[in-house]
Amino acid sequence: MRKYFILICSILVVSLFVWYNPGKIARIVLFKELKGHTKGILSVAFSPDGSYLASGSTDKTVKIWSLGSNSPIMTFKGHTNTVMSVAFSRSGKYVASASLDGTIKLWSINDGTCTRTFRGHTLGVRTVAFSPDSKYLASASADRTLKIWNLESGKCERTIKVIMPTKRQHTPRWITFSPLGRYLISGGTDNNARLWSVKTGKRLKTYKGHKSWVNTVACAKNKNLFVSGSDDFTAKLWSIKGGRCRKTFTGHTNTVESVAISPSCRFVASGSYDGTARLWSVDTGKCLEVYDCQNEYVTSVAFSPDEKLLASAGDHGKIKIWILPQ
Repeated sequence: MRKYFILICSILVVSLFVWYNPGKIARIVLFKELKGHTKGILSVAFSPDGSYLASGSTDKTVKIWSLGSNSPIMTFKGHTNTVMSVAFSRSGKYVASASLDGTIKLWSINDGTCTRTFRGHTLGVRTVAFSPDSKYLASASADRTLKIWNLESGKCERTIKVIMPTKRQHTPRWITFSPLGRYLISGGTDNNARLWSVKTGKRLKTYKGHKSWVNTVACAKNKNLFVSGSDDFTAKLWSIKGGRCRKTFTGHTNTVESVAISPSCRFVASGSYDGTARLWSVDTGKCLEVYDCQNEYVTSVAFSPDEKLLASAGDHGKIKIWILPQ
């Protein structure tokens, strides 16, 4: 009860920013700002119940935050290089982190210990993702491989080599599981996103349309959709099975480094090096809100499970939590 009391009280002291747009007034509400990392943040993720937030940083640490507090409640140390990506398990009891030190680590939220370290990549690991049932982890590395790890045994069950028979190689920048966990989607340096079979490791589909590197991909939870973000300043919404680009979200003036789809699939969020996070309508493709992050490279965005909050983070080492329009 105390946690929720603090949460409600915090709402009463949010910062309110008002921008005047043609024909309407858009209210941009900053709920809170979290400080604790000593260097830039590259990844944020909400726990499944929305009570906690995990962050990974160039300061080599993972931090766990409670929404009822302004300070981290846990700090995980063990990586020897930048933490590129963090993800919560379905139960919320574990956080996985991927690092440029070439490892993936699994951390217990209960006692803060590192329960397992996954080794096998020969270069830095850019991203990690839990399968929907949380029985497996997937990782993507600069060594041009995707790996599927069994969480119970700690063993790598499959290595997918993403070397292409083309001059431009698909070095993976980000990965996400499809809603049922049968496929992996990767974004890469060949300007494309690609669909892979988890069972066979075969490449099944290529999504073409971006004009530069695809830095980030995110899947809808219960729909046949995913979104991608690129160095070409755009985000795109795709049909997974059909392979068709359904929407192109334009408005950013620099690299789109992070994207997310809200749980209901009403919204897409994007974070950019232009110093803003943006909220888009999936139905219309229009930009609904622009969140000014004060000249910060926005490297990560994440929706809360109840779709009431949006977290953004970047190279200033702060996490901003915004109240979404209802």
